[in-house]
Amino acid sequence: MDFLTFLPYLVLVDVEEAPRRYRVRLVGTKVVDARGRDGTGDYYVKIEGVDLAVKRIEGIIESREARFEADFPMTWSPKDFKIHSVLSIPLSSDGAKVDKIMYCLDFE
Repeated sequence: MDFLTFLPYLVLVDVEEAPRRYRVRLVGTKVVDARGRDGTGDYYVKIEGVDLAVKRIEGIIESREARFEADFPMTWSPKDFKIHSVLSIPLSSDGAKVDKIMYCLDFE
């Protein structure tokens, strides 16, 4: 597998505590193209249409399990994409608490 081919489709999100909030750390170029702007550094509270993404991230933090979900509406992009699929992978710097989530997205 050539990991470099997936880099443009990756998003890395920091999970911050007290208060809990989510900050976009890295956005791949294909995701930037799909959204119409680079969201690196943005907090989810400032991004329109991320309600489903917040529910997804909260479920991943609670379960600490990766998940693949398909055919989600793209409410967070002004572009003409209708749906997207996402692989969500929880990451932990201490091996216990999820403090980052890595996403790999595909657009249709």
